[in-house]
Amino acid sequence: MSRLSGRATDTQPLEPLEYRLVMAKLPKHWQIFYELMWQTGARVGEVLRLSKRDVENTGVWITSEKRSDTLREFVPLTPDFYRTLQDLADKRREAHLFPYTPQAAWLALRKAGKDAGVRTGTIHSNLIISPERRLSKRVSRLKRRHYIKPTIAEVRDAFSNVNKGSQT
Repeated sequence: MSRLSGRATDTQPLEPLEYRLVMAKLPKHWQIFYELMWQTGARVGEVLRLSKRDVENTGVWITSEKRSDTLREFVPLTPDFYRTLQDLADKRREAHLFPYTPQAAWLALRKAGKDAGVRTGTIHSNLIISPERRLSKRVSRLKRRHYIKPTIAEVRDAFSNVNKGSQT
């Protein structure tokens, strides 16, 4: 997929269309894993450490792997996805929701990307993050600036939405 800003680099997250194409090629358990990353902006290691007790009150508690001043943060989820995640937690015998390795997460993403015809050599599994999360305060607070590069279209849309809100 071509990018508005030129060629892809390893610091550019998946675009929403790329994300949807990749998700369609993943098995259900990996879809849940990557949807959680997409909605929360969590890193692979943060999602891999999640236990059943971290899922509560329509959201999930994320424990940061990079910050010492914000160790745990509650992140709300969409109602449908929360139910999906809660169902997964209820079915798991293990304490952890995702008993995988970071390498397995990368291999699943790379295979799905290849099957979907989406770039695979330049994406990193930590770059699964929605445009809303990319532009949110949470992302800047977690200091993921080295991962975050919104596209020109996303920046224009964000400013357009802000301007529309201030005119009413």
